[in-house]
Amino acid sequence: MCGRFAFFAPPDVIATQFGLTDPPSLEPRYNISPTQLVPVVRKDQDGGSGLDLLRWGLIPRWAKDPSIGNRMINARAETVSEKPAFREAFARRRCLILASGFYEWGETPSGKRPFFISRSDEEIMGFAGLWESWRSEANQVVESCVIITTNAAPNLAGIHERMPVVLAPDTQTVWLADGAAPENCLAALRSGVAEGLAIRPVERPVNNPSNDGIELIRPVASH
Repeated sequence: MCGRFAFFAPPDVIATQFGLTDPPSLEPRYNISPTQLVPVVRKDQDGGSGLDLLRWGLIPRWAKDPSIGNRMINARAETVSEKPAFREAFARRRCLILASGFYEWGETPSGKRPFFISRSDEEIMGFAGLWESWRSEANQVVESCVIITTNAAPNLAGIHERMPVVLAPDTQTVWLADGAAPENCLAALRSGVAEGLAIRPVERPVNNPSNDGIELIRPVASH
């Protein structure tokens, strides 16, 4: 699963990599946790792409209690098109969740330790995601999202068996396209980036979601 990630890219880099016009300047975040707002690229009403902040933890349209979203932070690529909580969003509301890297916890000789996983080329990761708009009986609207996961890349499998689906630029276009055929979207999920990942052990303070600073992604000696 993916339960924590970071995002600290400047607006000009976001604009260049995702073809956005005037994306907002976002405060660097080094310990993004479920239920917090996360940066999402999705199609806008004019057919272009825009960046919005959505709640991490998808609330299905049919939910009576929005707290169900607290548990729906990840969806498995193998079943996302079939599960009742995700299948409508899979068909109509796909998005990219932007990350500079994500954390997983693995065993080391000194016990369990967090690792930070990013792209070797330091470009922004575009996680395959889904979004949903939920409306309460009091007419409160909450837009939320979920990260789709898949089997871990070979060099990450020794730490954790799952990882977010990191879409390459060509498959990002397919994933975001309105009216894309389900089989093309499933193929995009299966072709997620499995190489070019940089993995480094980091300090344990990232375990506490109240900690947030650049020191959380600094490498430490593995021991």
